Amino acid sequence: MATLKADKNSRSTTEITTMIKEKIACTDAKERMAKIPGLNMAYCQSLLGGSADKYLELMNIFLEAHVNDMTELRSSLTEKDYALSKHLIHTLKGTSSTLGLDKLAEMAKDLENLLDDHHYTTTSGDVIDSAIKSITLELAALAAMLLDMPEVTLQTDSHLSHGKLRSVLKKLDELLAQNDAAAILYYETHAAALKPALGASFESFSRLLKKFEFEKAGNLLQRVIKT
Repeated sequence: MATLKADKNSRSTTEITTMIKEKIACTDAKERMAKIPGLNMAYCQSLLGGSADKYLELMNIFLEAHVNDMTELRSSLTEKDYALSKHLIHTLKGTSSTLGLDKLAEMAKDLENLLDDHHYTTTSGDVIDSAIKSITLELAALAAMLLDMPEVTLQTDSHLSHGKLRSVLKKLDELLAQNDAAAILYYETHAAALKPALGASFESFSRLLKKFEFEKAGNLLQRVIKT
């Protein structure tokens, strides 16, 4: 009986220790969020069930997709590829807003208006050039804040029953239709099992999703679901 009691206490101690570690990790993640420039904390607390860790993982994905946007924008303006210019700044504006990066979203909106007003022509030192430099610095500040963030490893399902797979596809489709950033993490959690279902479309779908191209990703997923 004494042994059983000791084992029970040991398990309880382990559980308590785990809870403490999780609480500390959560606190650290929230502290990191609080340091993000121009972040709408109240809005972000409602995202992803209030998980700060998951939000920071999304921020990493966002930066991977957009940290070089202004370099690409300059190139597109120089090459007079205005369709690409419009796409770059419009996507940055929308994605920033989705993630609660209000300051960056407002800066992108202002630059979008400037580009329209000046017919996508810019010279060194003008208002467009200055706006591009400001957004470049803002993206750099975000990257610097997240630079030392511990990598988050997501658990993935490698096999799903047919019924569960259809359920996952339906849920993913709903998240994309709502432009919900949670679609990215939901996809990555089930990526291994979704790969056979998406087939030749898997790589294209993954790229679109990680660039926050939710509408295009949703259209692609719809074609897969209907087959």
